Amino acid sequence: MIIKIQLPNIKYGQLIPSEDAVAAHHHIFCVADGITRDPKLPKDFPKDSRNIRKILKYYPNPSGAKAVADIFCKNFIRLGRNTNDIKKIFIKINGLIRNYNRKKIKNVDYLVNDYFGCVASGGLIKYDVLYYGYICDGGLAIFDKNGRLKFQTEDDMKKFTDFEKKHLKTKNLNYSLPAYRYLIRTKHRNRPNKIFNSRLVSYGALTGEKSAEPFIGQGKIKLTKGDLLVFYSDGFIETLKNRNFFAKIYQKNSKLMPKKLVSFSKRLALKNYEKYGKERSLVATIFLPANKPPQIKKG
Repeated sequence: MIIKIQLPNIKYGQLIPSEDAVAAHHHIFCVADGITRDPKLPKDFPKDSRNIRKILKYYPNPSGAKAVADIFCKNFIRLGRNTNDIKKIFIKINGLIRNYNRKKIKNVDYLVNDYFGCVASGGLIKYDVLYYGYICDGGLAIFDKNGRLKFQTEDDMKKFTDFEKKHLKTKNLNYSLPAYRYLIRTKHRNRPNKIFNSRLVSYGALTGEKSAEPFIGQGKIKLTKGDLLVFYSDGFIETLKNRNFFAKIYQKNSKLMPKKLVSFSKRLALKNYEKYGKERSLVATIFLPANKPPQIKKG
């Protein structure tokens, strides 16, 4: 019983390509979210929605960020058949992304010619244990059969954005300016030694840089029959917090799971775009122990 859902940005989805990817194969699951690109023009981003629509015609299409998200999911499924070392899988895929970037980007400027990259989460079940990994705000949540949240990965991007709001972003220096975007991508992305007041103030992304590796989280958790596993991109974070989320997705009839959740998500998005309306994807499954465990090499 596996469902895969990908929903576009409710405001701008018809103007920009999807940059999420999802995949599942028997006991292996993953979601990847391609890093948003700079449009070719203009360098300064407008703040009102009417002008945002105008500049989106310069957004790269086809998207290299989408290509990288696809690289992640395709290879996570492939590599997950042979090992339960999830960090090792992430590192191998990061190397494939490095090869992709070397072919596609000759001179990295961290703006229009930034690295193509993605954040992601993924996992596999062996016996009754889930082995999982994630980077940044790619996430995993596990609910028991009664809807209680048993486990959720940390949102490492939120740690950075909390710092950003207090110490970086000002009225005259913010994400709409290329100098600010350059600052974030060169000084606060994949910088494991970036410490401020004894706290890490950097975030990770799979861009092919080896410095992304310390930001890859992994672990394992014992599952109980009926547990709901949800691998998600950041667009679904607020929806998972909604008190009605579990009731919408947890259906005995598996055909109703995506139908009810999609309808619920769209209603929320129409009410509050900022919280619920951006591109969002998930893979979910209800754990039912198998008679025979999947064959996975140690590793």
